[in-house]
Amino acid sequence: MIMSKTRYILSVCVLAAFALASCTQDELAEQGTALPEGKYPITFSAVQVAGAEPQTRVSENADGTGSVWTEGDKMEIHFNEEFGDFESFDITLTVDADGNVITQSPQLYWPNTGNYTYYGMYCNIEGESTTGNTVTFGDQSQGLAYVLLTSGSANCHSGNIALTFRHALNKVRVKLEGEKADDVASVSVKNYTSVNILSTFVQGGTEGYIKMREVPSGDETYWEANVAAVAGTYPAQIQDFRLFRGDGTSVDCKLDAPIDPNSIDGGQMFTVTINVKSAVVQDGATLTEAGDYTMSGTYAQGVSIKGDGINLTLDGATINTSGIGINVQGGNPTIKVSGTENTITSTGSAGIYVAQGSTVTITGESRDDQLTVTGAYGSCGIGGYEIINDGVRSYVNCGNITIRQVTLSASSSNGQWTVSPGIGAAGSGSCGIITIDDAIVYAHGGSAQYQYAPGIGAGAPYSIGTPVIPTVVIENNSIVHAYRGGTSQYKTDYIGWSGDSMDMYDANSTCNFGTGGSAKNSTVYCYTGNSDTPDKTLVYDENGVGTEQQ
Repeated sequence: MIMSKTRYILSVCVLAAFALASCTQDELAEQGTALPEGKYPITFSAVQVAGAEPQTRVSENADGTGSVWTEGDKMEIHFNEEFGDFESFDITLTVDADGNVITQSPQLYWPNTGNYTYYGMYCNIEGESTTGNTVTFGDQSQGLAYVLLTSGSANCHSGNIALTFRHALNKVRVKLEGEKADDVASVSVKNYTSVNILSTFVQGGTEGYIKMREVPSGDETYWEANVAAVAGTYPAQIQDFRLFRGDGTSVDCKLDAPIDPNSIDGGQMFTVTINVKSAVVQDGATLTEAGDYTMSGTYAQGVSIKGDGINLTLDGATINTSGIGINVQGGNPTIKVSGTENTITSTGSAGIYVAQGSTVTITGESRDDQLTVTGAYGSCGIGGYEIINDGVRSYVNCGNITIRQVTLSASSSNGQWTVSPGIGAAGSGSCGIITIDDAIVYAHGGSAQYQYAPGIGAGAPYSIGTPVIPTVVIENNSIVHAYRGGTSQYKTDYIGWSGDSMDMYDANSTCNFGTGGSAKNSTVYCYTGNSDTPDKTLVYDENGVGTEQQ
């Protein structure tokens, strides 16, 4: 999975007025440190949140970048006397939708002229408070969690107290992109599902996954949650996400590098983009459930497919194995090629095998997508393969092969005894219909001491009787480069039959498409061995008539 992130600053400014009389220097000079009870009220001139944008807390605004107060929101202010008797007391302020203070409970008065340190906390989670110094917010799917803090020092000389709150949490915003983004039903972020409230910051408590809220913002949709700013004494990093499908199953993903807030202060917003692709296949896996899968990276065992409705994308995949690279044991799967860096190499069998009675379709978005497949000697790049038991060779039949809108290279390796084409039937085995549609194909047949395979076709030589040539259909402006094995001395078809040195078989047409096969509106370049220069070039018209180019 590839991801990116951007950072913004959360900020708010909401004013609330609450004006009462305060003590004066002249009055205090006449009374000493103690003040008459009920005469000098503690008052507040404003309740605001640091910054300039309206991002206070409770109800998200239209684009999800801020929020507004809701009438009845309450904030708790705790006072501690710095000296003297260390007297302490609490005041709860209630604001309206505009942030104005509408009640103060209780109405307290300065008991003396000393300094008091105050700490304030606001939390929008119903039923949560500083009880036990913990706030829990593991599920934010119905609304974001907000914790705001304030602190300062005041006494009766201060007059009206201006409270400035700041956000204690950071916001994480996720944007989903990619082919499977619409399949995501919900998103969670790993962080702290609870925080401990300290005097000037919050600290992560219990770690887990937080359910995020789906938030429309203009033409976009985001998933959001507010998370702890601090883990221990360090900023809380953000890296792990969990994406849930509609059936409740999930896939975990991790950012290439964690987001580090770089500060114990909250009030920041981090935007993450997650490219949602198909499920990544594990090495050696057997795919049986219908769905979309992706192979990316290096594989030492390859995969097996057995089932219908399976779509396997190769996206930067490298398979190097002694077995079958992609083994289609049943069903009619599609192998989608994405990008130019995809290779399948088998040192002991076929690169891609499809069971008899099944069809594999190998396709790309366009001919710019590329795949290179190599089979071991005696086995095809794409097609059948050889089995040796106690020195006895046998060959496994294969099904239908369709190659469409892709650039594909398929080769069988050279060996000592038997040969197979790049695409088709291994040895004396059989193969279904081979269709090349709007594609560019390079097909290299294998070469042995006395036998030579075509680029596409049958592996058994003509001398064994009359082996069945696969039906080959080439159409829709396809370009085929067919490399027959051997040398110019010993002949074999470029497409069609194999040959050997015993009968010196010389093909009449050089391209034999089998029963019902043809090439139309396409070009076939014919090579011998590994030559870079074609022996001939055949251009086929819409009627399947091939003309050799001079």
